Amino acid sequence: MEQPFPVLVADTRAEQRKLLKRELSIRGFEVFDAAEATKILTLIKENKVRLLLLNIHFPDIYDSIKLIEIIKIYNYLFPIIVLINDFSESALSDLFSIGVFNYVKKPFEIGSIVRQIRKIFYKEAIFNSKRQYDREDMKIKVEIYEKGGSQIYDCTTFNISPGGAFLKLDLRRKKGSKLKITLISETQRYDILGEVIWEREIFFNGLPPGMGIKFIDIDSAARNFIEQSIMGHKISSFAD
Repeated sequence: MEQPFPVLVADTRAEQRKLLKRELSIRGFEVFDAAEATKILTLIKENKVRLLLLNIHFPDIYDSIKLIEIIKIYNYLFPIIVLINDFSESALSDLFSIGVFNYVKKPFEIGSIVRQIRKIFYKEAIFNSKRQYDREDMKIKVEIYEKGGSQIYDCTTFNISPGGAFLKLDLRRKKGSKLKITLISETQRYDILGEVIWEREIFFNGLPPGMGIKFIDIDSAARNFIEQSIMGHKISSFAD
């Protein structure tokens, strides 16, 4: 890997944390570790995490579920892999329903964990390399119209760039469908013609349902609005 891929190992047991941190570090990952929820959330808020490896111990599974729900409420988007042993189908269903990416059954081989992490890393690297523009996770109010002109939905962007956006909503349109996207600022409206290039029907891999939109007709005013909004969001985030 060209750059270390940051992984957070969360486990209440010091020996397990030490083992996982050592084994992942010697394989080239950048590893942070934490035992308490407050430290876990602090590391996440500092943007030091691109994957959470959460070791769940019974009877603490529902504390872990509560932690994952908090992470998702704040829209921290990264895969979560849980290490779990004596599980039931209902427990797994609860974990997947709140956005857990996958699980590894204990006792585990470190190789099985490494393979899952590397798969996530390479998928992320390939996906990001295809993007022409930087994309920012931010909300801009949006109205969506069918190409013919009828309004069909109000929502906000989940992330956006001058090249396209992900709209977090339950609306479904097939790949290739053309939509008019109207971005709304405090003083102005910007009309863009967009094309649906993919859709996600359910909450999956920690990401919400919605549609990926490619902007196929965007004027300079709309492009400037997006670029300035992204820059303002980055500056605001840095100041926070």
